[in-house]
Amino acid sequence: MSALHDQLDRAGVRTLAEVRRVQVTGPGDGRQEADRLVDGGADLVVLDALPSPAATAAVAVLLDLEPVAAIGTAATGDWAARVVALRDTLGRVRPYAHEPDQLRAALDDPILSRTAELLEGLSIRQTPVLLGDSQTVAAAALLVVRRCPGAASRWLASGTPDDPAGRAALEELALTPLLDLGLHGDASRYALALLREAVGGA
Repeated sequence: MSALHDQLDRAGVRTLAEVRRVQVTGPGDGRQEADRLVDGGADLVVLDALPSPAATAAVAVLLDLEPVAAIGTAATGDWAARVVALRDTLGRVRPYAHEPDQLRAALDDPILSRTAELLEGLSIRQTPVLLGDSQTVAAAALLVVRRCPGAASRWLASGTPDDPAGRAALEELALTPLLDLGLHGDASRYALALLREAVGGA
């Protein structure tokens, strides 16, 4: 458990008396939401988000990935259409590769924007976050660190995203998943249980 305790120390997790779970499902003001969570006494925020069509494009632009590298080569019925759509999107938004705010505006996805705002607000308030294993959360985290270097020091990764772009984002963030059991979409719940055991036994 020493490696886990090291991660908890780095993120500043001392107690889990007040844990707040957030599932981003639509638009909203993420910065105000972050303030409400912190002012409400949150020791840790568990952050999940629904799939965002813009997440793959955000990661591909920020990490300079080609469409096939971002989507992968798994044979699906819509694979070719997804590659073409991503290629077209990248052609439109690549000029903003070094301007995270403009990139987010160009992608114009409310779920990705709210997730990024929430993460940034929590980082500013120095509140630890347990990241869900969705590609949307990974892409939002990557956007935030481009604006706020060092923000990832307060984050813990619950699991590994199940897509190439999400995995590339997590690797770029240098976050080691607490669980790597293929619990896609459910990793944060099990990771939180692991954290409670570790903090309780510390």
